[in-house]
Amino acid sequence: MKRRVAFLITMLFVIISILGCSKHLSIGTNGDNSVNKEKQGLLFSTEYEVQDYFNGYFIVSKLQGKLWGVIDNSGNEIIPLKYTSIVFDNKKEVADGRNDELNFVAEDNGVKIHLNTNGELGGSCKIKPIIGTINDEREYYAKNTSGVYVADSTKKNILYMYSVGEGEFVDFYQITDEYELLVAETGIRSEKAYLLNKIGDVIWEKSCSSCTVQKKGDNAVIYFQDFMGKAEIYTMDVDGNMNQVDNYCKDDFGIHDGKKPEGLVRYILGADDNIYIKQTNDKFYKLINKMGDNLAYDKYIEYAQHEDIILLLNENQGVTMVNSEGKVVKDLEDFEWKDSESSEPDYLGKCIYYDEVFGAKDALYIVRENGEKNDVYRISINQ
Repeated sequence: MKRRVAFLITMLFVIISILGCSKHLSIGTNGDNSVNKEKQGLLFSTEYEVQDYFNGYFIVSKLQGKLWGVIDNSGNEIIPLKYTSIVFDNKKEVADGRNDELNFVAEDNGVKIHLNTNGELGGSCKIKPIIGTINDEREYYAKNTSGVYVADSTKKNILYMYSVGEGEFVDFYQITDEYELLVAETGIRSEKAYLLNKIGDVIWEKSCSSCTVQKKGDNAVIYFQDFMGKAEIYTMDVDGNMNQVDNYCKDDFGIHDGKKPEGLVRYILGADDNIYIKQTNDKFYKLINKMGDNLAYDKYIEYAQHEDIILLLNENQGVTMVNSEGKVVKDLEDFEWKDSESSEPDYLGKCIYYDEVFGAKDALYIVRENGEKNDVYRISINQ
């Protein structure tokens, strides 16, 4: 009898223990052991305010924007939050493939310093010509508001200095071994481009509203637009020969082969420029290939762009995601576009209009307030 009582008491403790454990486990799971909806896609939570994102790095701040730093996509601190401001130094160059290593510009007591992704002093970028190769000791460059300094592999011996004659320097393209293009901002929606040879002589300059350079085939395409959107386009081959052409078009995702397709084409996507988002005569939108075949639903009611990601509302209030490379997720889980009048869909029951949203080629990142913390969600394009 005593043994039976002891056994029953032991079993009672076991049951209580199991119930206690299951109570804690239920915080993260439903009855079917699936992850709670509010945690699906959750990358990490942070006490910091997220200010910007690119290529696996979040610029963050604390104390109402008084101190800034950088964390990675696991929430680990890369650059301590001790600076009065931080921005990406060469985000555009890395996105274009002109640089491999990302840098930051941090401000500390009024002094600007350059940092790499390890938080170490840096700022120099390896030269990568758009076409061809570099045939001398030029290997790195560094920039400031007035121009560019080009150095050898030691990063100490300055070989050339390229400066702009007017405006504030904003971009540098090493087009070929022999030619560089510097772009300066001269006013609101006003730029000036300077084509230089490698010893720094200005051999050609042009005023424009915007200037973009991109490799297409064996050539570099230099695409100018005025404030009315009219384009003036040139190609340069590896020998420096330039020709004015009209067989390219441009949108938010870069320069594309061929003239702009007929009709109201909003975006051209894909490595081969073979996917379109096109507005129809009845004010709807289609996601189609060059042949006109639908890639997902027959029509879409609304769209929203977040950098490299476009979200599309279908007739069933569902959401399709497509990136600049043309990858498509037909039906995004946990997304709903409840109202066609809304400019953004809901994610996990809340409109992302009220969140910080960043669109990268690999995923959509959503930063959402959750009490005193911010939850960072990642919705992959590879689903």
